Amino acid sequence: MTARLEILRAGPAMTIQDRGRPGYARFGLSAGGAMDPHALAEGSALIGNQADAAAIEMAGIGGRFRVTGGPLWLALCGAPMQATLDDRPLPWRCSFRAGPGQVLNIGGALTGVADAGTYGYLHVAGGFDTPLEIGARGNHLRAGIGGIDGKALAEGQVLPPGTADNGHHRALRAPVPEHLGRREIRILWGPQSHRFRDDTRERLLAGTYSVSHRRDRMAMRLDIAGGEPLESLLSGLSDPAMAGDIQVTGDGVPAILMREHQPTGGYPRIATVISADLAAAAQLPSGAPFRFVLVTRDEAVEALRDWRKSIATLAERASPVIRSPEQVDNLLAYNLIDGVVSAGDDPGDGP
Repeated sequence: MTARLEILRAGPAMTIQDRGRPGYARFGLSAGGAMDPHALAEGSALIGNQADAAAIEMAGIGGRFRVTGGPLWLALCGAPMQATLDDRPLPWRCSFRAGPGQVLNIGGALTGVADAGTYGYLHVAGGFDTPLEIGARGNHLRAGIGGIDGKALAEGQVLPPGTADNGHHRALRAPVPEHLGRREIRILWGPQSHRFRDDTRERLLAGTYSVSHRRDRMAMRLDIAGGEPLESLLSGLSDPAMAGDIQVTGDGVPAILMREHQPTGGYPRIATVISADLAAAAQLPSGAPFRFVLVTRDEAVEALRDWRKSIATLAERASPVIRSPEQVDNLLAYNLIDGVVSAGDDPGDGP
């Protein structure tokens, strides 16, 4: 029997995601794709998947899964969440083997840690083999395509992995990525920034913001510290929008467009989050304070080069786990310091 992953419980907005569908905006379809591409590539590096392999994206909370039909190699990446395999704790950013009948439970995103975030990812060796639609497998919820029947994942569904050679796998660990926990988001001035007063642009840079609970894969509405809205402008003509654009709505509240943004928009865009920081913005926990930092175009390009280099070198920066996480259920059972000192040594024998 072929190994499968059965969903016993699904958190809200849990979806299949991959690198998305770039190049279709002129047809009214934004690119979509994983909210954190670094975490997507991280999991692929840990279990030897191709770059376009699909994973499960979990927004704020995970789910409960059971392995059936045979063993699977899995990896957990992105924002750390509470995770256990058959009630034994699992570390984050590690690959591990799960046998048939074992139950993986993924709870809520951790808070109070340096790398706290919002989106976690569950990867399987071979990627999840959901149907290809318009060149990708990932969900685009606004368009109703990808994943299973174009909808978020649900309890009772069984996900097949793609073809993978599980014989060569070993437990690996990835380093903590730099963008998780970042509280300064770099921006460039947007296409309509000239329509705003100088003092409004200055307030954007001087202010402190947080992501409200009104957030999804389309956009994140921001809360402004102090509560005073920005300058409100009448809507202009609709023109092409892109992920990272910061729109200022009619009530003067900014919102960051995300992966499933509308292809065109009429609200003026005062600034745009640079491509290298879009994942950092997506991973901001709701309520966490952050600020915008203006950079030059050259700085944005250099940051994108560094971002792509970080993703390209993930596999070589992964390190072996001494023992597979699912095997270490009780550290007290291991003699971790054998040979360091003997109870029979005479203290006087030293130099």
